[in-house]
Amino acid sequence: MLLGVSQYIGWLKLSKTIFFSTVGTHTSPNYFAYSLVIGLLISIWYTFYNYKKLSLLKKYILLIYIATNIFLLITTKSRAALIGFIVCLFIFLIKNKTLALNKLNLRTKFFSIIVFTLCCLIGGKKLYDYKKESADGRLLVAKITLNEIKNQPMLGYGLFSFEKGYNTAKAAYFKNVQRGWNEIMVGDYIYAAMNDYLQITYETGFIGLLLLLLIFTTIFLKKSNSDYAILGILIFYFMLIVALFSSVHRHNNLVIYGIIGFILSQHKICFAEKKLKTKHYKLLETLFVLLFVILITIGSLRIYAKKFIITNYKNKENISEISIENWRKWTYVYSNNGLSKFGYGKILYKYYPIKEEGLNIMRESLSKNIKPKNIRQLAYYYLKEKDFSKAEELFELNIYTQPFRFEPKMDLIKYYIKTGGKKDILCQKAQELIDFPIKIPSEKITNYKKSCKRIIEKENCKKTY
Repeated sequence: MLLGVSQYIGWLKLSKTIFFSTVGTHTSPNYFAYSLVIGLLISIWYTFYNYKKLSLLKKYILLIYIATNIFLLITTKSRAALIGFIVCLFIFLIKNKTLALNKLNLRTKFFSIIVFTLCCLIGGKKLYDYKKESADGRLLVAKITLNEIKNQPMLGYGLFSFEKGYNTAKAAYFKNVQRGWNEIMVGDYIYAAMNDYLQITYETGFIGLLLLLLIFTTIFLKKSNSDYAILGILIFYFMLIVALFSSVHRHNNLVIYGIIGFILSQHKICFAEKKLKTKHYKLLETLFVLLFVILITIGSLRIYAKKFIITNYKNKENISEISIENWRKWTYVYSNNGLSKFGYGKILYKYYPIKEEGLNIMRESLSKNIKPKNIRQLAYYYLKEKDFSKAEELFELNIYTQPFRFEPKMDLIKYYIKTGGKKDILCQKAQELIDFPIKIPSEKITNYKKSCKRIIEKENCKKTY
């Protein structure tokens, strides 16, 4: 909280991104907002259950803390965090038997639910209009993902397949049919679905989603109304709500929040003294210790692998002295999502006398990850090696991975200029770039359009397209 306040005032500039200033130690204001809400839920819960025991000074400190967190939450402009916070407050009111809400008659409760529902609908529309482009982008992701799920609805496409599968499907979506600007402008390259339930269904099918929902349902059928259980339920429900709008599974701190919420929600089960002596508890304790050791081991290996790669890659003069086997081993240990494999192939291509193998490895890495930057690099490597068919294929693919960007379109035009022999296509692509709408104006885009006008004049293009 203090870090966020310092960033907002301008005292500290510790943000990891140039696009946002108030993000705490995160790269996005959304994830900073989620941490703020966790702090709010804990402080509101603590104040409510300990209000009579607190001194006046502690009450003022808590009030200032809560007010500051709410202010920072508003400045983050995170819709998901705000929705989750409001819903969790409503759940808190319902779960507390000491509050007046539970003593209302049936008619008043029914009327209150209608008012709450109307407020949600009106508020939802306002939130949609507030960041329409962001909301439209998520709707496009859902649309394409659901179309893909229809093809393999039961078992899905396999774990960790979303990034490559979705972006490939999206490229085909824009390539096969001329789409409107409203969709083109939000067709960005994404690493996750920004909706964990949608991504789980894509990767594991409806069977995986139903198993997950069954686990959650079974857990919460065992009701517990202890103070700590209510806090756990609030935190866990908040993570479930956030998972509708973000990729919780990709952020360790959010996963940890969810685990803590789950443990607290099962307070009487996890912490009852009788349970401590059972064999089941000892087995569970052993499994947790083994999991902890495994995670620490994997984490340590990845940290070393990252250090190995960064340290040796910076040392350009001696990079080729490192054995190929070491490069292969540590790049694969660091990450096996295609990105590290591409980096390994790039090292072989640039620094070892086995360029062909390096190109093949980079090409293979695209089966797991089609990051636009990597596609572009590999296309230029193929162009350098005069493998024109593969270069053209990748330049064309890159246009549709981020259809609103100008650089991939200009890369393809430069390819046609360098290879020659396709004047009609060159003229067509140049005119298309000139006529293409601009999402974010920049000097580079202006220069691209000027270059294309010069190409049309130089080639004496006739507008027959």
